[in-house]
Amino acid sequence: MLDSFRLAAYEPCTVITDSRHWTVLRSPHSVGDIACFYAAELTRCGWQISSSVETAIASTVVARLGPHGATISINATASGTAITIACY
Repeated sequence: MLDSFRLAAYEPCTVITDSRHWTVLRSPHSVGDIACFYAAELTRCGWQISSSVETAIASTVVARLGPHGATISINATASGTAITIACY
């Protein structure tokens, strides 16, 4: 899924689920580090960030690339940081 929308997966991470339009990853890194990575990655790949919200425990970014959209949600959990990427 990430390759079809030209986005790299954050590293280090474990893939929890991966499908054509939906990917869930888990990383031991902080919400802030991962949010910074995806903000830079989206810009590098030509996506336009429509909105973003970040707190100490969660971050959500909505972006567009032509007719496509993506929402990246990053959430602190008891077992690491969950990264959910939905592309449409």
